[in-house]
Amino acid sequence: MQVSHYFKRLREGAIKIVLGDCSPLILQYFKDRKFDVRNVRDFDFSKENDVFVVSNSRQVSDYMNNVVFGNHSCHCAHINPWKLHCNSDEVLIYTLDRILLCDVETALTGRQCLQDIIRNKLRSHLEICSPETTLQAKFVGPVEITNTDDIMCVGWNYSVAEFLEIGILNFGENQETGFVVSGEMDFDGIVSFGSRKPGEARDPFVRELISTMCASSRKRITVQENAIVSMSLDGTDYTELLLRCFGTTIGDLDLLEETKLKEIAFGCNRIVNSQVDWSKNALINEGVYGFHLGFGLADRVTHIDFVRQGDYKLSW
Repeated sequence: MQVSHYFKRLREGAIKIVLGDCSPLILQYFKDRKFDVRNVRDFDFSKENDVFVVSNSRQVSDYMNNVVFGNHSCHCAHINPWKLHCNSDEVLIYTLDRILLCDVETALTGRQCLQDIIRNKLRSHLEICSPETTLQAKFVGPVEITNTDDIMCVGWNYSVAEFLEIGILNFGENQETGFVVSGEMDFDGIVSFGSRKPGEARDPFVRELISTMCASSRKRITVQENAIVSMSLDGTDYTELLLRCFGTTIGDLDLLEETKLKEIAFGCNRIVNSQVDWSKNALINEGVYGFHLGFGLADRVTHIDFVRQGDYKLSW
């Protein structure tokens, strides 16, 4: 099935909604829009269906990955809001509203153009420029280009986010470093998520960072050889708060290595600026048109995407 056709059917209410561990408010959200809503534990994935799955707990996500994935006969897209720091029904509704409004067709066209550029021009150097931002990337080894599918196959669980951006991961098959980035980047907002292990206490730090960030006019990170060496908001240094969001401090040298740059990505979802609310730590914000840098491996530390919204220039 074409991705664009799937989202057309989703907008029309023709896709079955499969929920797990969601609140009555989220259930009512879909019922008010006349969707056919099912419970994940009662749903028969062996029958051919087009489904949209909301995994709002680790248990449901594990069920989808370990039991359903590869063993079903559905065209399946999903979101995993449980991974997000400061997750709430309000943030989930914000995301669902924008998924249903999303111009996926335009995003897919933009993503294909970027894929052609990356594959044809990816050499030893890349410069990313926008107002108040200049980043230099040196490609020193193999990289992985992600999010290139435009056909949905049965048996797979596709993340909605992968249709709205294209990424370059900083490692090849043997996990060797693929690129080294240095420079300064003014950003508009962040998206923060992690493994959400029991006992995690990073939400208050992420909440403080987002609140302070949204109250500031200028937000800047300085990157040196894939590491964030400073973050400032309106000229005040907040590097220590950022490290607490990652789940580490300057003294944790082992974990600091895990917070380094893992991805350069380009969002393709052109939506009106006023529709983007950076106070919401929402996964849908990750695909906003512009570019972002993703730091941290979510299995050990928090993963944070710094997103620069709007136009940019690539020089190879």
